[in-house]
Amino acid sequence: MSKHQPALEKMERDFYQHQYVADQSLTMALHLVLKLEKPLLVEGPAGVGKTEIAKTLARILDTRLIRLQCYEGIDSQASSLRDPHLQSDTRIE
Repeated sequence: MSKHQPALEKMERDFYQHQYVADQSLTMALHLVLKLEKPLLVEGPAGVGKTEIAKTLARILDTRLIRLQCYEGIDSQASSLRDPHLQSDTRIE
């Protein structure tokens, strides 16, 4: 058993308690994101649960989620207009 196993199991339980079944690869990725304080880029087609991962993690951590919509052809001005907090709090380059 690795020294990170208890934290991984807790993360898995936390997600499950929020009605999200997270597999081992996702819980490991999220554990590393939190441990290393680094971002995680989640890509995939519409409807696979990318936003739900972020929403669930925000609920688990009891923190605000700022969702930045990124896709080809969108500029920072258009993207920041979707969230009032981004208009004043964040500089996007």
